[in-house]
Amino acid sequence: MSGIVLSASVRQNLLSLQSTAALLAKTQNNLATGNKVNTALDNPTEFFTAQSLNNRAGDLANLLDGIGNGVQILQAANTGLTSLYYLIGLVLCVAFYGALTLLMLRAAQALAVRQRALPPI
Repeated sequence: MSGIVLSASVRQNLLSLQSTAALLAKTQNNLATGNKVNTALDNPTEFFTAQSLNNRAGDLANLLDGIGNGVQILQAANTGLTSLYYLIGLVLCVAFYGALTLLMLRAAQALAVRQRALPPI
């Protein structure tokens, strides 16, 4: 078999097409991932800055989840305290009603004792 012989201009065009294809693949990869820089080899400063910002965004997302959990805990505590407030009000009403009943019973007993102590008319 004989080797393929290319002229200098054809060889240059082939190298140019290969370079264009490599740049096209890199651009498609950047568009597919949404990243301006995908590896530290592309641009180390921007890559590590982006990585740091992604880490910070993850930390902030975790903080936001924690805050959301805290809000739910406070809402549950508020519901519990509100229920406790109404329960205390109910207990006070029952105690007041019991005291009032006891007072009325003693008044009735005192009246009965008084009526028995009075001579008949």
